[in-house]
Amino acid sequence: MKRYLLCAVLVSVFGIGCASISPATDADYGNLESIKQVSFKKNEAFSKAMLYVTTKFESSKIAETNEGFRAASMMSGAKVAPREDAAPVKVIEVSDRETGIIVVKNSCVYKEPSNPLYFYYLNYRVTITVKDKKYRLKLEPLNWEYTAYRQTGAIVKEMAPTIASEFSRIDKTLYDFMTGKTEVNDNF
Repeated sequence: MKRYLLCAVLVSVFGIGCASISPATDADYGNLESIKQVSFKKNEAFSKAMLYVTTKFESSKIAETNEGFRAASMMSGAKVAPREDAAPVKVIEVSDRETGIIVVKNSCVYKEPSNPLYFYYLNYRVTITVKDKKYRLKLEPLNWEYTAYRQTGAIVKEMAPTIASEFSRIDKTLYDFMTGKTEVNDNF
């Protein structure tokens, strides 16, 4: 009985409740892939996609991670040091003009509905494949990170709508950029 009570207290205090919920399935995310038509050849499409990736997907994990530690420090009153191993994260994993493939790793923020002070980074991988007059965008959910306590786990059903929303946002902004509806400097 004492163990059960201790586990319940730890889950509520430290916000680790998501670890006990069932992992999200493909059906929970909906469609995380789209194919769009564009008006230019493969090389130009690849160049535009790379320009989008380099302006949209920044190596900002270091700032976010250290910001998370500062927030945890302020909430708890304890001094929490930033991660010593934090270094700029390589967001572009693959960039191959010949095959037309760009693979990017990134994350978005999920706030715990029951306690908005707790937030998780939802890591995902984006693959953009360009060909003559079209491109395909695919998002692959990876895991969640709770940086204040350095925990990770499988993305759960509650987090799936955030991933789906992130895909929709990327899909729209990439298409708008590729078709000239927005410029590099636009806040997208």
